[in-house]
Amino acid sequence: LHFQRACLCRFKLKVIGLCISLTYCNGFSACDRSVTAVCVAGGFIAFFYVAAAVIADFRLFYPLETVLKIFMDESSASAVCAGIVEATTGCRALAASGGKLAAALAGFLITFGGVSIQLQQLSYLTPVGVNPFKFIGVKFIQAALCFLILILIV
Repeated sequence: LHFQRACLCRFKLKVIGLCISLTYCNGFSACDRSVTAVCVAGGFIAFFYVAAAVIADFRLFYPLETVLKIFMDESSASAVCAGIVEATTGCRALAASGGKLAAALAGFLITFGGVSIQLQQLSYLTPVGVNPFKFIGVKFIQAALCFLILILIV
C-alpha cells in the first residue's frame, strides 16, 4: 500500500496550559473540528462543575431550594438546584439521595440538560439560526413531559 501525504497543515490548540499539535490533511479536517468540539464540551463541563460547587457553597439557590422543599425532601431539592447548573452533578446527588422522586427528577435534569448543556448546544445551534428562547422553551417542555411520564412509570 502506498501512503500519500497531501496538503499537510498544522495547528496548535492550547488547552489549560497544554499545547496539542495536530497534523491533518484536507480530507481529514473533521478531525480538527472533533477535537475542538471535545475541548469546548470539556471546557463547559469543567467551568459549570466548579460554578455549581461555588453556587452551592454560597447558598445562592437557597430561595429556590426553599420552594422546592415544599414538594420534595431537602437533599433532592439541593440536587435539583445543582442539576440546573450542571446536570451530571445534580443527577449524581439525586442518585445518592434515593428519594422517591429521584428517578423522575433525574429524567428531567437529563432531558433539560442544565445551563452547561444548554450553552453547549446553543454554541452550535445559534450560528445556524436556531432561536435560543424557543429552543430552551421546547427543551423545558420536553423535560416536563419526561418528568410526568417517569412519575407514572416509576
